[in-house]
Amino acid sequence: MKSLRAALSESHISAIAVAVLLFLFFDFLIRALLGPLSAGIMFLVTAIAVHGMPFISRRTAIYRELQLTATFYFLFEAAVSLAFAWLLSKWTYDAAPVTILKRYRPILSRRNNV
Repeated sequence: MKSLRAALSESHISAIAVAVLLFLFFDFLIRALLGPLSAGIMFLVTAIAVHGMPFISRRTAIYRELQLTATFYFLFEAAVSLAFAWLLSKWTYDAAPVTILKRYRPILSRRNNV
């Protein structure tokens, strides 16, 4: 009887799981950086348009604090998905996640539909 590690390394399930976890990492990272980046660009555009310091109302400040909370949540989710991808690839294949995907890319993209 095979161990779980041997069964996962022989099948492609863990390579696909690592790919999905890395995709989630990039998705959460983009979502985390999108809020502060858009707020910074909006602040700069407003400052250039009024030729001075833009006014920030109390309602806008509260919205920015909530947006910062969402940013930290997405950063946490990105860190968790990257950590799980790293742990799964190290436990199964004893290599980094990107190395696993480079190794399995030709195997997963090969088609035998004959």
